[in-house]
Amino acid sequence: AWVETLPGSSHVQIANDGQVGFLVDRAGDPATNGRLNSVVFQDFCLDGVSSSKPYTGANGNGKTGIRFEYDNDAVRVEGMGFVYLEEALTVRNADAYVVTNNFVGECGHGIRMIGSSIAGRITNNTVVTPWGGNSIFVENAENCVINGNSLLWGARIQCKNVHRAVITGNKLVSNFSGMIVHETACHEHLVSGNHFRRIFGDGGPARHDDLYGMVHLNGDDNAVSANLFSFDVPAAEIVPSGATPTVVLVRSGARNFLSGNQLAATVPVRHVVDASATTTKVLWSGASGQLQDLSSSTSFVPTP
Repeated sequence: AWVETLPGSSHVQIANDGQVGFLVDRAGDPATNGRLNSVVFQDFCLDGVSSSKPYTGANGNGKTGIRFEYDNDAVRVEGMGFVYLEEALTVRNADAYVVTNNFVGECGHGIRMIGSSIAGRITNNTVVTPWGGNSIFVENAENCVINGNSLLWGARIQCKNVHRAVITGNKLVSNFSGMIVHETACHEHLVSGNHFRRIFGDGGPARHDDLYGMVHLNGDDNAVSANLFSFDVPAAEIVPSGATPTVVLVRSGARNFLSGNQLAATVPVRHVVDASATTTKVLWSGASGQLQDLSSSTSFVPTP
C-alpha cells in the first residue's frame, strides 16, 4: 500500500539556491563551431524543493530548471514538470524550437525565450505563476506560435520586439491586468480565439492598474479577433478607484484591428484607443459606450 510520490530518477531536486538544474552550453563562437542541434528534454520533473510567492526577487531561490545559454536549433522540451523555481525554462537564441505538453507550477517565471528566435512553438502547456514574473516571455522573435496553453492566476504573455506571432486558443486567468503585453512595438500579431478571465484574489501588488488593459497593444497591423473577455472583479477592488477598466488598450501604432470580440463583465468596461494610435478599426467588439476613442482616426462599428 505504498504511495510513490517522488518516483526515482523521474524526479530531480535542485538542492542549492542559485543553481541551474541543467545548463546547455559549450565553449566557443556559434559562428565558428556551429549551433547546438536537436537537444531534447522529455518526461521528468525538476523541483526547486521550496520557495515562497512570488518566487522572484527577495522571495526567489535563484534556481532555474533548464537553461540554454548557447545558440541552438530544433530543441524540444516536452512532458516536463517544473515546480518551486525562480525560472522554469530559459532558452537563448533558439530557432525551430518546440515547448509542448509541460506543467509549470509555482514558479516565478515560466517559459522564457530570450536573445532571439525564429519559427518556434509553445503549445499545450499549463503554467501557474503569481504576480512577480511572466507565464511566457518572448523577445526579438519572428513567427512564433503560442497555442492551446492554460495560463493561471498571474497569466501573462509578454512580448518584446516580437513580430508576426500567432497567439490562439489559449486560456488566460489572472488576478491582474496585462495578460498579453507588447512591452515594445510588436507588429502583425494575430490574437484570436482566446478566453481571457480577469478575477480578484491571490494578493500581491498589482502589476498594473486596470487602465493598462487586459490586452496591451503597441505596434502596427495587429489583429485581435473572436476572443472572449470576462471581467469579474468587485467594483470596490478596481484600481484606480472608480475607474472604468480597460479590456484592450491600443496604446500606439497604425492599422490595428479589433473584430468580433465578446465582452462579459460584472462592471462597466471598455476598449481604449490612445491618441498616438492611428487608423484603428473596431468592429462588433463592444457597444458605443464601451469604446473610449482618444484618436482622431478610429473606425468604429458597435455591437448591435
